[in-house]
Amino acid sequence: MKVIKIAIFAAVMAVSASAIGEEVVSERKIGFQSEYEDGAVENMAIRYSAKANLEYHNTGSASKGIEHLQDTRRCIWSSYSYIQRDVCISTRAAGEICEGKYTKIFNDSRSGGSKSQDFFAGRWNATTCGDMLGTITSNYEAVKSNVISQMKPVMDKDIDELFDTLKKSGGVKRVIRK
Repeated sequence: MKVIKIAIFAAVMAVSASAIGEEVVSERKIGFQSEYEDGAVENMAIRYSAKANLEYHNTGSASKGIEHLQDTRRCIWSSYSYIQRDVCISTRAAGEICEGKYTKIFNDSRSGGSKSQDFFAGRWNATTCGDMLGTITSNYEAVKSNVISQMKPVMDKDIDELFDTLKKSGGVKRVIRK
């Protein structure tokens, strides 16, 4: 029984994980009104959110003398970012409601971003996430800075296209930017 407990503890320690998770690193709101052909007016807002994510964890285990000669610890990490646009309606009773119909994702880097040591490229030294924390943090700060710098160009290009789309939707007479 003692051997099983030790094995479970070792397995848990070998796959320890850490993550900042997804966070909003910048957000901008633009208010506008939709005026309908029947005279109704709705207060609305476009919300642009720059989001970034960081996850990292260790795999493998340290060498243990003759029982386990090779140190197989490795740090696996991933960071990504994107900009999300939501269109929300503002009401007194419910506050802001974002339906999702006009949600759009820009500059999505979620399809890649993983980094790890290449065990098969002759890099036999073990590198844990603790060893790499400076590199991981530096990379994540660059990811956040990059997505923040992309917000204004995305907004400048998107707003007129979005307003044109809204004007073409059912019964909208005009869209007025506040």
